[in-house]
Amino acid sequence: MVLFVLCYNILGDRMKNKLTILFYILSISSFALYLTLEYNPNIDLNYFIRLLLVLIASIFIIIGNKIDTNKNKQEKLPNTVVFIYYIILILNMVILSRHNSINSYNLIPFKTIISIFKNGTPYEIIINILGNIIVFMPLEYFLFELFEIKKPLINFTISFIIILLIEIFQYTFKIGVFDIDDLILCTGGMMIFYIVYNKIKNQSYD
Repeated sequence: MVLFVLCYNILGDRMKNKLTILFYILSISSFALYLTLEYNPNIDLNYFIRLLLVLIASIFIIIGNKIDTNKNKQEKLPNTVVFIYYIILILNMVILSRHNSINSYNLIPFKTIISIFKNGTPYEIIINILGNIIVFMPLEYFLFELFEIKKPLINFTISFIIILLIEIFQYTFKIGVFDIDDLILCTGGMMIFYIVYNKIKNQSYD
């Protein structure tokens, strides 16, 4: 990190602008690679590979914006671009990539969670439990920073409604199970992020 700062300070504005463009191109290229793999019918794209490619694309756009020396640069540009990346990723993961017809629901809290812990493999536990907790955490970041929805009750209500609508959509169009445990895990993950992130932000202002 120190080496990066030193190199950054040595570079002239012209070189910094070139690097900015380079990182923007790398970001778009990384995301284009993700889309190419995602929509290739001959490739079954792994859950973690999806996240990794989108994460790399996001890091590139953030670095590019940090390097940018333009006085009129948009401070919210990286958040906006990463938000678009993230929404496309979520749409692909929870809606567009699902082709099997499923018509099922679970309204008993913790039934699915207990079943997965009892009968699932370690990979299934990671994907279905930890994955559901983590996957919508970035959305909470965007609600907080990009849309500035910071009041706890309003934030929780919007988070809950978003996950509820996704579950209803999956059940209505038979592309997923309406599972109250998914609602609990996903909303809970968003609220965990909200509490931790809000605490970090408040400490930084002290």
